[in-house]
Amino acid sequence: MNKEEELAYWAGFLDGEGWIGIGRSFVKDHPRVRVCYRLVAGLVNTNEDIMERFTTRFGGYLYLRKATENHKPTWDTHTTGETAYNILKILLPYFIVKRKQAEVAIEYYEKTHPAPRGRRLTKDELELREIYYQKMKILNKRGV
Repeated sequence: MNKEEELAYWAGFLDGEGWIGIGRSFVKDHPRVRVCYRLVAGLVNTNEDIMERFTTRFGGYLYLRKATENHKPTWDTHTTGETAYNILKILLPYFIVKRKQAEVAIEYYEKTHPAPRGRRLTKDELELREIYYQKMKILNKRGV
């Protein structure tokens, strides 16, 4: 398999078995609450070998999710921040299903990074991150 075919394969795998999003979490910091946003991308599959190959090729964290009564065990991998951004940039030309999510995620990362260190985000910086969070939420809505 040549490099272009390999990238098309991985994009198809992420298109079908993965997700792209912007996570939002609230960090309690007495006496205030702070909100944090992060770019995330990941895959879930029952085949350990293919998941190890993806993680070896692109990075991220691989872990086993135990079987439940109705499901086999699955291998999950997820990436955040710069690692997720780099994966999406490399695979963007090959995405079909998740192309719009990848475009929004890349734009989000490019407009919000590098993030300031050692200070709270300004109101404008938080609003920009929330706008991208909401855009991605709409794109990832189930049944649409």
